[in-house]
Amino acid sequence: MGILFEETLSSNPTIQIATDDDNELGLMAVRIANAAAFPMVLKAALELGVFDTLYAASVFLSPSEIATRLPTAPRNPEAPALLDRMLRLLASYSMVKCGTDQAGKGERVYRAEPICRFFLKDNIQDIGSLASQVIVNFHSVFLNTW
Repeated sequence: MGILFEETLSSNPTIQIATDDDNELGLMAVRIANAAAFPMVLKAALELGVFDTLYAASVFLSPSEIATRLPTAPRNPEAPALLDRMLRLLASYSMVKCGTDQAGKGERVYRAEPICRFFLKDNIQDIGSLASQVIVNFHSVFLNTW
C-alpha cells in the first residue's frame, strides 16, 4: 500500500497512492528480473572467502582492504571495484552492512552481518555451514538441468 502524505501536490490523494504503489511495483519487478544475480554473487563471494574475511575482521573494511585480505590474492586490478558491486548487492539482502569511510574519502566500507556466520567455512553453528550447499546448488551442472 502506498504512503499518503498529509499535503500532496495533487488535489486528488488517490493519484499519490497510485504513484507510490506503481513505484513499489516497479522496484519489485526490477528485483524479480534480476533474481538470478543474487545467488550467483552469493556463490562467488563464498568461493572467494569474502564472508570469512569480513567476519574475521569484525570491523568495517573497504573493498581494497577486503581484496588484500582474501585467501587468494586477486590478480585483476579491478578486483576492488568488482567486490564493491558484489557487496552492494549483498548489502541489499542484509548479508553485509554498508557504510561510508569517516576518514574523508567517502568510500563505501562493509562489515559482516550476523547471518554471515551460517556461511563461514569453519562454522560452529549446530547446522554447520551452508556455504557448500549454496556452491553445489548453483554449480553449472545443476543449473544446466533447468
